[in-house]
Amino acid sequence: MSYNIEYFAKRIYDKPILFVVAEGDSITLWDLEIATFHSVPSARKELAVIPKVSHMSLYAKQDHLTRAGAAGAAFIKKHLVDA
Repeated sequence: MSYNIEYFAKRIYDKPILFVVAEGDSITLWDLEIATFHSVPSARKELAVIPKVSHMSLYAKQDHLTRAGAAGAAFIKKHLVDA
């Protein structure tokens, strides 16, 4: 509970950054992850909330991992390939 990245998140300027969040994640507290996302001052930030997925189902269910991976792949394509 003492680990907090918000100090570092506020220092990310003008860099592409992607937050992939499992909706309803009870391990990493997805509501706090979204609050941290909003604290990042970069205009090139993106938030992908994967609905009806838990932290552990990302590891156990292939379709959940595929959805998270698709968000990451689209982000990489946009910011590295097509840029």
